[in-house]
Amino acid sequence: MLELKRPIVILAAGDFPQHPVPLRMLAEAGTIIALDSAADEYEAHTGKLPDLVIGDGDSISPVLRQKLGKRFVCEAEQDTNDLCKAARYLSVKGINEATILGATGRREDHTLGNIFHLLDLSRLLRLTMVTDYGTFYVPTENDGVRLQVESGAQVSVFNCGAKSLHATGLRWPLADFTELWQGTLNEAVSSNITVEGRGNFLVYVTHHAVTR
Repeated sequence: MLELKRPIVILAAGDFPQHPVPLRMLAEAGTIIALDSAADEYEAHTGKLPDLVIGDGDSISPVLRQKLGKRFVCEAEQDTNDLCKAARYLSVKGINEATILGATGRREDHTLGNIFHLLDLSRLLRLTMVTDYGTFYVPTENDGVRLQVESGAQVSVFNCGAKSLHATGLRWPLADFTELWQGTLNEAVSSNITVEGRGNFLVYVTHHAVTR
């Protein structure tokens, strides 16, 4: 049985990471879980096999699937996508935190679906989604989102039904926005920012600005 070593990275089948931040996370991962055809991309870019592959098997190459043997976990049901299957697998194994890479790019509908799926998947375990441009954070139940950033950091807040949405350390105040675009293009004026509210929201910070 595979030992799931932390930190755990879930590699999705969007654009393969190019920025130093996600590439470093990939290189330093204790366990890399690829989603279906992301395993082929990982092998093509690194010359290595991922530690585990999870998916319905509809896009992974037959040759690589054979190489993986028992490291391929096939879930054929079509009610959820491969990202959901991986989060569910980790939750059952008692894992409480993971980072998602490669979840954006290519098809825009998949990109949007993966981003906003974070809100549901984070009920299973704590997740962050890292792209070539920045990181999406999901609030914790008690603390919202608390980050250390560089002053001048570019920050966007996507309200998905939260009430009493407010922040500290941002240039412009938040409100209970009713449209997704309304909380975008904000800016940190402090090295510490917090975003809090009752309900669902996401916070996005560009890479160069995050110091922890």
